[in-house]
Amino acid sequence: METERADFRAFRMGTITPTLTRLWHCVRSIVAEFARLHACDGRLDPTYCDAMSHALAAYLARRYGRRTGSAVRRAIAILATERVTVAELALRVGFSSPSHFARTFRRVTGVTPSRYVRVRAEAGG
Repeated sequence: METERADFRAFRMGTITPTLTRLWHCVRSIVAEFARLHACDGRLDPTYCDAMSHALAAYLARRYGRRTGSAVRRAIAILATERVTVAELALRVGFSSPSHFARTFRRVTGVTPSRYVRVRAEAGG
């Protein structure tokens, strides 16, 4: 219970996004269901399952965050050298949805991809 409170505090402070919170709850529910289904054989320790759900959620959060930052860095590098649409850029860096890419880009950089291109163009010329 204390861990859940700490996670909620981190979410409120902005260090955990709503997506990661949903992911965390999904992982916890999958592990809990697995533990429930296999509890009768006596080989699963509930404390171990709880620890593993936290470890898995933390791993996925780190992995997700790293991938997102990497995709935005690649997008910035592409924007510095080429003139591409947001839809094309999103596909090239691994997003299937241009709107999701634009939201992610804005969350990481503070500006939308289109605004980023305009500001660079104004600064360069």
